[in-house]
Amino acid sequence: MALEDGSMYGPLGDGWLAMPPEGTPKARGSHTAVSTGSRMIIWGGTSPNCGSGGGVCSDGAAYDPATDTWAPLRTEGAPSARSEHMGLWTGNALFISGEAWGRRLGCPLSDGALWVP
Repeated sequence: MALEDGSMYGPLGDGWLAMPPEGTPKARGSHTAVSTGSRMIIWGGTSPNCGSGGGVCSDGAAYDPATDTWAPLRTEGAPSARSEHMGLWTGNALFISGEAWGRRLGCPLSDGALWVP
């Protein structure tokens, strides 16, 4: 079961803080989550609320702790829907590659993409 909420850990106060529900991306699992140093970005994953590709997501969102807000990522030029993939923050872009969903269906994905904020 995937939930549409989240919490962030505050090391200075040694406690958990609820994240805002407004703008939260669809509940999902098996997604990528990376930190840019100023935002947390999630991409892809699986959810019964995602697309027609067997519940595999082809979208993402960025959380900005300075403003306590979520914003959807652009999907133009995005890689195809995927889960159990790899995401890497390069210092100025999010690199997405690999996956497990297509291999299970006998059609492994051969694309990837860079998301540049």
